[in-house]
Amino acid sequence: MQEKSLSLIQNTCSGRIFLNTLGLTLDDVKDICELSHIKIFDNNKNVVGNMSYDNNKTIIVAKYDGVTLEANYKIPKMAGFVDLESDNAIYGEWSTVINFNVLKDNGTKISGEFQLNCVVDSEYGIKCRCHPLINCEVPEKGQIGVKLLRDGRLFGAEIISGDHNETIDVMPGDDMNGFIKHVITMGAYNPKKFMNEYRKYTGIFSPGVNDRDKLHVFQETTCWDKRLSFKSELIKKVGDEFSSESLIQIGMLMQELDSDMFKKIKGIRDLLIIGDISLLDNLISISCESYSDQEIEALIGLKRVKMNYQDGATSLEESYFNLPNGREFLQGNDQKRLV
Repeated sequence: MQEKSLSLIQNTCSGRIFLNTLGLTLDDVKDICELSHIKIFDNNKNVVGNMSYDNNKTIIVAKYDGVTLEANYKIPKMAGFVDLESDNAIYGEWSTVINFNVLKDNGTKISGEFQLNCVVDSEYGIKCRCHPLINCEVPEKGQIGVKLLRDGRLFGAEIISGDHNETIDVMPGDDMNGFIKHVITMGAYNPKKFMNEYRKYTGIFSPGVNDRDKLHVFQETTCWDKRLSFKSELIKKVGDEFSSESLIQIGMLMQELDSDMFKKIKGIRDLLIIGDISLLDNLISISCESYSDQEIEALIGLKRVKMNYQDGATSLEESYFNLPNGREFLQGNDQKRLV
């Protein structure tokens, strides 16, 4: 297994897509060197920042619509090999992690990681997957953390405000830990009783190996030792396990059982609007391409938007693996030079 850094022009692909999620575009340049400053434009084609290079690191700075953006990432190294018995048997993989900070004029801070994991395989094709992590701090209100396609989650969120804590986990492929669950705790924590003053636990689970054709619908609200509400029932599962019909059923059951969870997700979406762009909508669009529009709306409660890639691509892989000048990314001899 050998390693080689991506070229500067190849390295711009991840930065370009990251900027597109924020409604920005990167100048379409063909010749780049370590001294280059590549222009960044807003929706009105105004220059609002630039991308540059410093000590093997890519630097992004921009200021627009009452927002200050700073981001950086190391130029990734591709680990791969060429099968000497076949000129076309090539494999390579690399990961780009863009660390970013966004400061709004109202004091709201949005930070996180925009991670792209890529694979080139001459036998099985190309892959590019996005795994974002977002943190949002709202002055005098609290903070929110969001995960997409991380730690087994399609969507995960944590809300902290004083002694009010909430976690949302959408894990449609995890029948052991729950397909969807929403936990709210408030008030002081009693270490002797191992509980908070208030707790509301809602979830859709697998009942176990003996009831694989059913879903366990559960909700319990407690105040210290007193149970305020309780629901536990088995529902006949529709479709095959992890089928589209089953995923939609799980989401719709949760929407009926706990509409507050989906209101909270929409509230998170509103907090992550930057300028006139919904960052959460765009990240869901590029991260969750393997889920249908109906599945996304059922499981997360948001309508999928069409991601506006500046190169006119219709998918993350299509946008990433085409260079600005139109050549295929890592094709033929270019591929072999990399590995």
